[in-house]
Amino acid sequence: MENLLKTIFIVIITIAIFCVLFYKIDFDEVKNIMASVNIKLFILASSISIFVNLFLGTDKWRRILKNLSLSISFKELFFIMVASNPVKFVLPFKFGEISKVLYLSRIKRFKFAKALSSVIFDKFLNLLGTIILLAAGLFLFKINIILKLVVYFIIAMLIIVTFDMKRLRLIIFNWIEGLNLKIYEFVKQLFSAIGEIKLNKKINLGGYAIFFQASELLNAYILSKALRIELPIIVILLFIPLIILIGNIPITMSGLGMREVAMLIFLAQYETSAKLLSFSLMLSFVEYVLPAFFGLFFLKKYLYDLVFKKLKV
Repeated sequence: MENLLKTIFIVIITIAIFCVLFYKIDFDEVKNIMASVNIKLFILASSISIFVNLFLGTDKWRRILKNLSLSISFKELFFIMVASNPVKFVLPFKFGEISKVLYLSRIKRFKFAKALSSVIFDKFLNLLGTIILLAAGLFLFKINIILKLVVYFIIAMLIIVTFDMKRLRLIIFNWIEGLNLKIYEFVKQLFSAIGEIKLNKKINLGGYAIFFQASELLNAYILSKALRIELPIIVILLFIPLIILIGNIPITMSGLGMREVAMLIFLAQYETSAKLLSFSLMLSFVEYVLPAFFGLFFLKKYLYDLVFKKLKV
């Protein structure tokens, strides 16, 4: 019941944001702009999104699992990745990611904490990749040096946490071990991705994550051209990662509405509100709605397995 109420809440928030947006921006104008999109470029962006989000996303997660000594075929993991997309799209607060962990626990009999560790590490790498792209944009963009230093400091801390966290882990483990043995074992497995994956593998995965996140910037560039919106490359490099981060705030359906508002705020000086809203809606469709749509073909079996197969934690 609590999850249902949360889902209803984020749906209401999402609808409310779009009601306000279309109250202030003419809907017919937005519709006409979107209808004039260059179809070839739109198909190109859609193809890149499907390939990256479904196939490369599966491969990246499989590499993490492999480094944790958790063996699973690409086909099996692809099914989990694709089928979980509609769940992630609808449910709030990353419950869709938890569904992937539950599926690995039920079907593959992976330990829950270790499977959760793989998902957390995967998302953490994506976050790190986005922030590194943002830092590259900040470096090139004329902006307050203090802000630049703050972002660079955050990136440095994230890199330290990702690639070398032995001392902090030992402190946490020693403290928890004295409290409860079961909690200790769970937390130890939760940190397994950071602790068990070798440094050179982490660096490779970090580079993979940067490439993975950069695909959304590439699609933003392609879609801006498809809608005849002139945005400097440096603007895309700086503001699209920032918009991606804002879209990850879990208060609307898959960031819908949040991205549109952020786009209108950050890019207001470059284009009209109607064009920016059209651009943001196109980007949201290609990067988030389309992968979720493909997952609908696998969703029935996925949910059946989650509900009826016994969980092993």
